[in-house]
Amino acid sequence: MVVRSEAGRTEAQTVDLDGWGKALAVFGFEEEAGMFSLWASEGEWRPKKTTAKALAGMLSGPYAGVEFVALDPLPELVSRGMAGLVSLRREHFVNRLVERAGLERTGQIAL
Repeated sequence: MVVRSEAGRTEAQTVDLDGWGKALAVFGFEEEAGMFSLWASEGEWRPKKTTAKALAGMLSGPYAGVEFVALDPLPELVSRGMAGLVSLRREHFVNRLVERAGLERTGQIAL
């Protein structure tokens, strides 16, 4: 993920899907997140590792209103309004994450 801290709160980077809504940007490798953070804000944002459980909890809690998850979005795709090509619906992403990581659905991880 790519995050920034402001006024004691940590905020995760979202990208605009050009009329389709917002997507939480999620990266498979720290290097990709680092490249994206440099492009996004000239250093204001920084890469942050997270676990499957924490990510599922975020998407079920504070980011439950985000409609999509963008997987490894390249800066070029975002700037051209094409991040939707690498995005999944939040519900589908959380379901797959829970399945593959062997997480149990709890009050924290619910859709």
